[in-house]
Amino acid sequence: MALFQSTTTNPALLAIIFPLHSLAVFCMFYDLYFVSKSLSLAETSRPVSFYDYAGPILSHLVFPHRDLVYPTKSQSTVRRKKKNSNH
Repeated sequence: MALFQSTTTNPALLAIIFPLHSLAVFCMFYDLYFVSKSLSLAETSRPVSFYDYAGPILSHLVFPHRDLVYPTKSQSTVRRKKKNSNH
């Protein structure tokens, strides 16, 4: 515990870390928004509203590799077409 206890706090260090941390958190949430909206758009092939991709946003927060483990209908169709075209 003594390792994390400091007698002095350098304000310059906090001035660097806090904005970078805020930027990283914003980028993470924007990435979740972009990926979820893109996947919903690709699956439905029509413009999507927030309610169409709100579920995938929450799903990616809880289980980030959902689409690798549980492929959607459109992803399995593409894989099946590629497999059949190789024969």
